[in-house]
Amino acid sequence: MALRQGRYRLFGEEMPIFEEARLKERLRLGLVFDGRQLFSHLTVAENVALPLRYHHNLSQPEAAAAVSELLACTELAPWAESTPGTLGRGWQQRAGLARALALEPEILLVDNPLADLDPQHVQWWLAFLDQLNKGHRLMAGRPMTLVITTTDVRPWKGHARQFALLKNRGFVVLGDWAQLEAASPELMQELLTKRTQSE
Repeated sequence: MALRQGRYRLFGEEMPIFEEARLKERLRLGLVFDGRQLFSHLTVAENVALPLRYHHNLSQPEAAAAVSELLACTELAPWAESTPGTLGRGWQQRAGLARALALEPEILLVDNPLADLDPQHVQWWLAFLDQLNKGHRLMAGRPMTLVITTTDVRPWKGHARQFALLKNRGFVVLGDWAQLEAASPELMQELLTKRTQSE
């Protein structure tokens, strides 16, 4: 999800903000990776607890209530003591999401969350992300800003408010769905054709 050129800022800070001195600002940003990036030797519950234990210095019992709530909201509670390798991609993706939400970020970057998911998981993700954007109880009702990458724009119609495109190393803001359709019939054809060819 990194830009190849140009400059970008977050919370008034030049990105990236991974230096130790700017850790407080960095933790306002949550990341959900396309590859999930879960630790295979830890259980799902332990993976979700990791940010709380590392950044807030909580013991496993101290983190347990928050972890339990995250697992319940992502429907992962039955697999709390399972390792990620025993779960399908859809459930692993949810575990990555639960872990990213543990520190209650203000902005969530989600890399291609619907890729290779079955329709049931796709609908869950769309509904859950809508709730996060509007204000989920996990975040005490606070609306969350979401930045999502995708290889298929179609499922996001009616969900995403703004679309942008990375093309030829450039970042182009296209606007809402109506503006996306109006921007260029050739562009829409290209987006849909690429998706059709990959299916």
